[in-house]
Amino acid sequence: MNAPVFAQYEVEVEDVEYLRHGDKPLLARVYKPHGTGPFPLVIDLHGGAWCNKDRTSDEGTDMPLARSGVVVVALDFRMPPDAGYPGTIADV
Repeated sequence: MNAPVFAQYEVEVEDVEYLRHGDKPLLARVYKPHGTGPFPLVIDLHGGAWCNKDRTSDEGTDMPLARSGVVVVALDFRMPPDAGYPGTIADV
């Protein structure tokens, strides 16, 4: 039996501001596969007890997903001590 062949796409990565609190921008890292699409989209919210990671933490998962044809948007959000619940959730 032959293994399935999956499409592999070139990926454009861009950081964009999606929200601002005063003078502090919150960024989203967008991984966009090149192609005609349409592509499904996944929002990546990093772990780390919500306080010690950022939008770049899951690169090892986000890039392979994008190469397979999924748009991935990895979000930064306010974390303690800047904000706790519900501020973190409101940013997302």
